[in-house]
Amino acid sequence: MRRAAAILALFLSGCWTGNGSIPGTQVFVPAIPPLVISAPDSFSVVPLGPIQNGVFEYDWSCGASQANLTIAGIAGGSLRIEIEDDAGALVHDNWFDGGLIGAISGITSPDGAPGDWRIRLTFQNVASVGAIDIDADLFDDPDDIVIAGSYSMQSTFEYEAGWPSGPARVTIASAIALGTVRVRMWDGQGDLVMDRTNLAIFIGAFNGDSHSGAAGTWRIRIDIDAVATAGAITIDHP
Repeated sequence: MRRAAAILALFLSGCWTGNGSIPGTQVFVPAIPPLVISAPDSFSVVPLGPIQNGVFEYDWSCGASQANLTIAGIAGGSLRIEIEDDAGALVHDNWFDGGLIGAISGITSPDGAPGDWRIRLTFQNVASVGAIDIDADLFDDPDDIVIAGSYSMQSTFEYEAGWPSGPARVTIASAIALGTVRVRMWDGQGDLVMDRTNLAIFIGAFNGDSHSGAAGTWRIRIDIDAVATAGAITIDHP
């Protein structure tokens, strides 16, 4: 799967001259730094590619204690997103490795300190990015995590969610063609309340509740080493 992702990245990193049936000379587009639009409570990376390798840091004003993230359309390479709140606490740190045609919607940790936040983006051989949107959670949206659409990824995602007591829910409605997807959850007291692995080939839907857990800050870990052609993974606390 890593080889396939590398081939995809090479394909997307340039274009070819010619009449379409017989390729001519490959024309490489030079990599450029990410283009960012930053405003109070809203931060976006404009779709582009390929993106220059390196670490890029930005100051961002966030008026809420939590933020919502959406990452879409990653082609090849690796992308890391780190976010620190006004107190310097790390409220988000995830690597995105591989190809993502769909989108991932996630959250920063609850109870962050509003004010001057710091966003750090690390790009390694990323051919293109469809969108990175980070918005202050001004309306106290539910702490849900959704991985939608097709992907070929080798990534571990960790999130923290502010959830009440009771069972959380995982809905897997993906066509997993290769590999595995594993979901684990720990409740507000740190007790493991779910450990579920879905193996290829999995086509259809799995709806499962965790064991009942204590209220507080839950930790969710999603290990993906898989290729999915459609569908979605949704994690929430109904």
